[in-house]
Amino acid sequence: RGDAGYQLLQSEADVDDHVAINKNVSPVDPEAAVRLPRMIAEWRAKQCAIEDAMEDLDGHWKRRREPYEEDKAHISDQLRQLQEELELAAQPRVSAPVAPGPHALRYVDGS
Repeated sequence: RGDAGYQLLQSEADVDDHVAINKNVSPVDPEAAVRLPRMIAEWRAKQCAIEDAMEDLDGHWKRRREPYEEDKAHISDQLRQLQEELELAAQPRVSAPVAPGPHALRYVDGS
């Protein structure tokens, strides 16, 4: 499979070469030999117009999606932050050791 996605495009020179090579052979339908290349060109022009319209639509929808994408990113950040807070809240709290002695003397420092 060596084509790698490439397609040979036929130019007018290629058509002229083909006609020159086959000038001794008359086409089966001379009217079709004139009509079909013209129709192919028209269909290619329509295809290009549709591709351009599709690119315009992609740009339009991209602009319309941006606020939603920003909201989604903000919500994701908020959810991540809340999840972290929940994990911290679920951990057991470590309380400071209670100093020995009566409650009235707890203000005394050990130094």
